[in-house]
Amino acid sequence: MRRLLTTIFSCSLLLLAACGEQRLPVEIRFAAYYADSEVSCLENNSGIGLSDLRFFVHDVRLQTADGGEARLTLTPEPGWQTDSVALIDLENAGHGCINGSLETNIRLQGTVPAGTYDGLSFRVGVPDVLNHADPLYAEAPLSQTAMHWHWRSGYKFMRAGVRQGDDGAWLHLGSAGCQGTIGNLSGCERANRPTVRLPGFDAQRHAVALDLQRLFAASSLRDGLIDSCQMGPDEELCDGIAMALGLDLADGSSAGPAKAFKTVDFRQ
Repeated sequence: MRRLLTTIFSCSLLLLAACGEQRLPVEIRFAAYYADSEVSCLENNSGIGLSDLRFFVHDVRLQTADGGEARLTLTPEPGWQTDSVALIDLENAGHGCINGSLETNIRLQGTVPAGTYDGLSFRVGVPDVLNHADPLYAEAPLSQTAMHWHWRSGYKFMRAGVRQGDDGAWLHLGSAGCQGTIGNLSGCERANRPTVRLPGFDAQRHAVALDLQRLFAASSLRDGLIDSCQMGPDEELCDGIAMALGLDLADGSSAGPAKAFKTVDFRQ
């Protein structure tokens, strides 16, 4: 009886400690930029517009001034976010974004232990453990078939495109060199999950911007040719894109800063 009471008391203390942890709600906002200007599916004054911009995000962490970090526990949101992965959608199927969806999602939400944070990191893509599931049976947002690369047995981590007049460039990013079929994969040669780090990021006043000019710096929007990259080793545009995302194109590992992403002031 005494042992039972001791066990109950110990468990009660653990529960009280867990319940007593203060959690801080955090909202991370995202934006589409081309150089210093926001862009959308509607062309801006320079004639630049999106043709697509959707990407998955996971392993989100906030950094502290003393060099520590805390993982953001994602808050499930129907359609956009589970407790392990979120889909950011910055296109609305209007104007030049003809293959997208009307709905958009510019944020991810979660909680961290209460504290002071001054940095952000995350990975672009779907975690490997979820990447090779069948989207027809997956929970949203992984149920979006437009974000699945069926012939590569995995998800498109990012669909991005920019256009100017009749010219443009687009990217489909995902793991490559995968062996097997959906539900029966033995592995992929190139993971292609960029790690993004933004020192000094303050979620109260900053947004994460994907700069399409940086992403497609290797593409000319004035030569009349629409350039593309599907992360193949022989695609010329992919070299510049891999560099902008901090990826080693040969093995798909993170090899440097993902300079295509930057911190901008959030605009109401």
